Amino acid sequence: MIEKNKINIIRLARTSKIGPISFFKLMEIYNSDCELIIDTIKNKFEIPSESEILEEIDILERNNGKIITYLDNDYPWMLHLIDDKPPVLSIYGDLSSPTYKKNLLISIVGTRNSSIAGFQFSEYLAKELAIRNFIVISGLANGIDSAAHKASLKENRQTIAIIGSGLAHCYPNKQLASDIVEKNGLIISEFPFLEEPKIYNFPRRNRIIAGFSAATIVVEAGLKSGSKNTANHANKYGRTVFAVPGFPSDYRSVGTNQLIKDGAIMVTSIQDILDELKSTNYSSNDNLLEYFAQNNKLKFTKNEKLNDIEERILSLFNSKIELNINDIIEQLSEIPLNKLLISLTNMEMENIIVKSIDNKFYTKSLI
Repeated sequence: MIEKNKINIIRLARTSKIGPISFFKLMEIYNSDCELIIDTIKNKFEIPSESEILEEIDILERNNGKIITYLDNDYPWMLHLIDDKPPVLSIYGDLSSPTYKKNLLISIVGTRNSSIAGFQFSEYLAKELAIRNFIVISGLANGIDSAAHKASLKENRQTIAIIGSGLAHCYPNKQLASDIVEKNGLIISEFPFLEEPKIYNFPRRNRIIAGFSAATIVVEAGLKSGSKNTANHANKYGRTVFAVPGFPSDYRSVGTNQLIKDGAIMVTSIQDILDELKSTNYSSNDNLLEYFAQNNKLKFTKNEKLNDIEERILSLFNSKIELNINDIIEQLSEIPLNKLLISLTNMEMENIIVKSIDNKFYTKSLI
C-alpha cells in the first residue's frame, strides 16, 4: 500500500502553477506537512485528486515503471544538491541498481541538427566514456543525444535518458528508449505519465540533465539553444562544463565556441576530459561528494532559524563526517521519530545536510 504522504507529495508536485522552487518553499513554510498545504491551497489551485495519482501510479507499474519522490532512498543524490530539484520522478528501469551509485555520470548534449562530424564525435566520446565505466546521460533527442545513447548501448553499457514528456510518449525516439531500458538503462521524467512533449518542458528537462551529472559535455550548439541552456545550468550548479570547438561560421558551433570563451574546458579528445576529471579529483563517485564540499559546491550556510531538534542533529556532525540514519536515530532516541525525520528533511532542503549515495548524511562543520 502506498503511503498517503507520498501520494500527497505527488499531488502537490503535479499541481499546475507550482514548480519545484514553490513546492519546497511551501514545504518549508508548512513544516513538510503536505496534507496541510493541500488543504490550505485547494481553493486557489487545481490539485490532482488522490484517485488520479493512484491511477497514474497503477498505469506506470503496469508498464514496468515507478514513481519516486525526493524522500525515497533511490532518489539521485546529485539532484539533492540543486535548489530546483524535481520533487517527483517517473522512471523506466532500476535506479536503485549499484551501477548508478558506483559509476560517475556524465552528460553529452548537443544540437538535433548535427553535422556528420559532430554526430561521429559524440559517438566517439560516449564510447570512450562507456568503456571506462562512466555512465552517459542525454536527452533522447535526434542528433548528438541519440549518438551518445547509441554509442553507449553498442558497448553494452547503461545510459540514461531524461525526457521532456511523460513516459507514455518517450519523444522523439521510442525505439531508442525501448533499447535503453532493454540494456538496463533508465528513462526518467518529472512529468505526468500521459504528458505530451511541449516546448516549455525541455528547459525544465535540461536542468535535470545538468543536475544529474558530475560534468556536462556540449557537442555542437547554437548560441540560444537547449544544449547551451543545459551548460548554463551545469555551470550554475558548480559542475564542470566541457565544449567541443567548431568552425566559426557554422551556426552549430557558435554556442560551443562561446562556452569556451566563457570558461568551458575545450575538448578535442577524450584525454581532455580524463585529464580534467583527474585534476579535480572526482573521477569516481567515491570522492565526488568530498570534492563538492572542499570546493564549496555544497551551499552550506549557517541557518539562524534552526530549531532545537535541528541543532541537536547538527551537533552530531564533525567536519567531513558522514552519519548513517540509524546512527542519528539511535543517538537521538529520545526525540520522536516522525519529528526527527521532518527535521532531517528540512535540513536537506536548507542545504545544511546532504544525503549521500549510501543513505548517509553529510555536513561541513558549521559550529
